[in-house]
Amino acid sequence: MRRARWSGAAIVVAAVLAGPGCGGGKVKVTGVVLLDGKPVEGAVVTFHPADPGKGHQASGTTDAEGVFRLSTTKPDDGAVPGDYKVTVVYGEGAVAPPASGMKGAFEGLEKARKEKRPPPKYNIPRKYASTGQTPLQQKVPPDGKVTLDIKSEG
Repeated sequence: MRRARWSGAAIVVAAVLAGPGCGGGKVKVTGVVLLDGKPVEGAVVTFHPADPGKGHQASGTTDAEGVFRLSTTKPDDGAVPGDYKVTVVYGEGAVAPPASGMKGAFEGLEKARKEKRPPPKYNIPRKYASTGQTPLQQKVPPDGKVTLDIKSEG
């Protein structure tokens, strides 16, 4: 008799955990990032829940056409419906030259960091990188299509 009660309780707990906060009810979200009307490649787009107690953070990286797909817990699994603050971060980092072995890789990366680099391809204003300053707000739409059209300062 006790075993039956525990089994029923375990099923209820499992059903609650499998609800919207743990993978269920997500919307596949695909979007595009435009800077002054042109696609941005290599930007990280992050959806931060407007109410931190509801939903989960989701993010994606833009391709050559500025297209991103949001992931929460698995690649391209989407986002939980709700309201979000959106950040867009772009930064070109130092690239280490090919090396044989870890020591050579670290030495090459350190050398690459010290070299003068060309200006970044995109200059996204810093306000878009901070959840406290970003003007971008987005509700996850039922069809999952999003366009983030950001403007450079100046």
